Amino acid sequence: MSASDTICVSRIFRPKPYEVDFTGFLSNTVALRWMEDMRVDMMRDAFASFGHELRENLSVIAEAHINYLRPITYTDVIVGQLSIALLSLVKWRVDFTFRFADRDVKAITAHQVGVFIDAESHRPRKIPSPLVDAIGNVPRTPTGYALQHHATIEAI
Repeated sequence: MSASDTICVSRIFRPKPYEVDFTGFLSNTVALRWMEDMRVDMMRDAFASFGHELRENLSVIAEAHINYLRPITYTDVIVGQLSIALLSLVKWRVDFTFRFADRDVKAITAHQVGVFIDAESHRPRKIPSPLVDAIGNVPRTPTGYALQHHATIEAI
């Protein structure tokens, strides 16, 4: 899968009072949780039949890179977008962009790189073929893939 063959998921985030630190801005640790929330939601909703909860489909994050571009405050509404940027034989990468909802300005860009691992040896293994097949079956649109049953979800 190339960067032009992406699967995109969007989610709206509204910072909670406990996510704002003593400076009045969103704590840097929150971006990691938002990234995980989006990635897990994407796997559960877009690839529900994959069996991501099964022991043989164990996936781990090997890297996470976050660029904090603009501070986020308690009153900001943020639109997060996730896209699958890479799916190779053994490695996957998802890219994230978090923008302010009221203006087209990026607040955070980030990505995660991960691998599937063998449950016994904990060594990397090939990406399970059911996931590769599921991604291949998602209908393409001119700008990427259209996810069925998952376009935008509202964070509570």
